[in-house]
Amino acid sequence: MSQRLTRSMLLGLALVAIPAVVRGFDDPTRSEPKDAKGYFDRGNAWRRKSDYDKAIKDYTEALRLDPKYKEALASRAFLWHFTGEDDKAAKDYSELIRLGPKDKNSYVERAWFWHDRKEHDKAIKDYDEVIRLDPKDKNAYYARGGIWADKKEYAKAVKDYNEVIHLDPKDKNAFYARGVTWSAKGDDEKALADYGEALRLDPNFGLPLAARAGIWAYKGEFDKAIKDYDTFLRGSPKDYLVLMSRGSLYYRKKEYDKALKDVEEAIRIAPEFSEAVSARGAIWHAKKEYE
Repeated sequence: MSQRLTRSMLLGLALVAIPAVVRGFDDPTRSEPKDAKGYFDRGNAWRRKSDYDKAIKDYTEALRLDPKYKEALASRAFLWHFTGEDDKAAKDYSELIRLGPKDKNSYVERAWFWHDRKEHDKAIKDYDEVIRLDPKDKNAYYARGGIWADKKEYAKAVKDYNEVIHLDPKDKNAFYARGVTWSAKGDDEKALADYGEALRLDPNFGLPLAARAGIWAYKGEFDKAIKDYDTFLRGSPKDYLVLMSRGSLYYRKKEYDKALKDVEEAIRIAPEFSEAVSARGAIWHAKKEYE
């Protein structure tokens, strides 16, 4: 299943990869770089300060001095995309692949770029190449499966998730993602089986707990759904959407005091959540406690 990240989240993830020695370079102006690596390091320092124009300028200088500096090229490509210059980003990612046609990571970088732009077919093509270069790269199968699911080509998504599970039978995320795909195909029994396996691997895994609860609720098995919501909320007590979901089940069971408690907690956490305010009114009406 695809989980799209915000640009700020992606930048934060990318910055984690910058070595600690560079992260400690907190004054980019303290000395003038003398070589390509120096400009690359200073570019990373500007990047950490969110001065992307200066970072791009330094990465560009690093590449002028060393046109085959792949790390600088990848970093500049990322910032071009982050700042909305996607044509330039695409050019840099393609150059990265030209410099290392057998480097699967270059294809992964460009595949992520295409996926973030929702150019799914191009992303799939790049993940195909990753898998050709490394048939045991489970992350490539997982990512490609998510794109197939986005395209509603669920059989292909399931096939890729199957391969992830074959490579790593303890990958809880693959079982969850395959479960979501089964649900999208309308096969709730297979979805329940996969959510159950994900939870066997990690009993407190919130995503399959919430997903399984939704199926139980749809089937009218409210007690099972509430039990899953209970477990979820022990790990994430401020999730107002799950509180609302559990409250709605208590309401349907005519356990109005429990329903009201959940809904009021949801309102306390998210006062702007209008659906919870409306639900509270419905509960008061059911309890005949008008205000």
